[in-house]
Amino acid sequence: MTLVRRAHWVFAVLSMILGGGHIALAAPSYDALTVDALWFVGAGLGIVAVAMINIVALRDQGRASFLLVLAANAVMLCYFAAAWTVLKIPPVVAGLVLFAGLSLFSLSQTLQRSHARG
Repeated sequence: MTLVRRAHWVFAVLSMILGGGHIALAAPSYDALTVDALWFVGAGLGIVAVAMINIVALRDQGRASFLLVLAANAVMLCYFAAAWTVLKIPPVVAGLVLFAGLSLFSLSQTLQRSHARG
């Protein structure tokens, strides 16, 4: 396993933990099931889903998989960049770093697959 693939795995797992933590914080953060609480949980589910897409792409190794994961990572990176404008807190910084890294890793592997095909 190359260093980039190993780092991609680590960042994907850390992203899954970030999303799981986001979901876990919903109950103590909200007293009732509200629209805001559902959006909060939904954001955590989105983070977990994109982390899972990264893991699937790492296992599949197809160029199309890495194109999909590159798009998903770029969307999450934009989401965290937008969140940073209103929430300057450590979890947002973590999301920015993780999804910037995941975007670079998936871009690297997409390009590697393109060159390998010729």
